[in-house]
Amino acid sequence: MTADDVLTRLLDDGHIVETAEKYSEPGYDDPPAGRLILFSDWSGVSEHDMAVLENAGHEMEWSDEWDKCDECSGAVRTSANCYLWKPAYYRNKDDIVCERCVLANDGETRRYIDWCNGDFTRAITIDGIDLEKFGYKKLNDHSLQTGFHGGMNDDPETLGRNLQKVGVTEFVFVIDENSQFYTNWSVWIKTDIDVEMPNSKLPYDMATEMGKALRGEPTKHVDVVERTITPEEFIKGVKIKTHDKPTVTITRIRGKE
Repeated sequence: MTADDVLTRLLDDGHIVETAEKYSEPGYDDPPAGRLILFSDWSGVSEHDMAVLENAGHEMEWSDEWDKCDECSGAVRTSANCYLWKPAYYRNKDDIVCERCVLANDGETRRYIDWCNGDFTRAITIDGIDLEKFGYKKLNDHSLQTGFHGGMNDDPETLGRNLQKVGVTEFVFVIDENSQFYTNWSVWIKTDIDVEMPNSKLPYDMATEMGKALRGEPTKHVDVVERTITPEEFIKGVKIKTHDKPTVTITRIRGKE
């Protein structure tokens, strides 16, 4: 049975769910001419069939770790394969746009920047973008750090909200470095006003809190309030008083005396 026969059978059986002719993921070489990148849950495919496809020059990738760019149909990795990995794509509504397409022209690059602009949950992960060209300037002098070592408690939401308080609404976060235990990042702003770097720190240290959790210690003080209610109150529903501190309220239903 030839590689083409195996490929046709696996496509017809639904084992191979998608194919691509090229990679749009940095660091990958395209398959030889006439060969494909094949996406599948390979745990359901025999070793013999996989060997036939591999020997024929096809590339095999896991379907839950890869997708295709909706602009150029190139294969992009969507799941990390190492601690240093950063997404070389972004998801614009329902469409995936790869790094190559983002960098292809200023219009695509601007759309990507706008997608990240002012959003605490998004960051630029694609390398090679000149933000100064698009009117942004870097605000932080030293790397902002979020991680599991002491003092690495910079928080994008805290920083973003503090920027908004001083009138800065156009800002983007940039991932500068990923590692196993921390991320280095920076903030770029687009404004005509003079702005000093505002507070970016969480009110607690994540390394300290993690140490407490590993030792079985409570990480935050919790007040416990206990009260007894009547059966009538239980049936009607009781409004529990809110507290400023984290509170656990224990209620008991009073029985007949």
